[in-house]
Amino acid sequence: MKNQYIPDSSTHPGEVIAEYLESRGMSRVELAERSGVDLAEIDGILTGQVPVDSLKALRFEPILGRSARFWCNLQLHHDEALKRRNRAGIGEQGQNIPVADAIVA
Repeated sequence: MKNQYIPDSSTHPGEVIAEYLESRGMSRVELAERSGVDLAEIDGILTGQVPVDSLKALRFEPILGRSARFWCNLQLHHDEALKRRNRAGIGEQGQNIPVADAIVA
């Protein structure tokens, strides 16, 4: 598509979850215990290395007060933005990457 807007950044659900935890004074350990999600996975989510899948989203829903659909949509939009930037030859922070590295299978 010509003249398509490609955002320079996108928000991983982990960023939103980290802000929520901070604002509520909840620890990552408490989130892991209450949700039944392994602490290593929680840490991966908070650092943007692990995606929030539908099962985790359902587990977070009653604890974080946002619907599972919210978390899944946030992850979907983040993933889409990354794929679009990679296809356009733009890295995660907006820097150009070599075209050979931008090919998405």
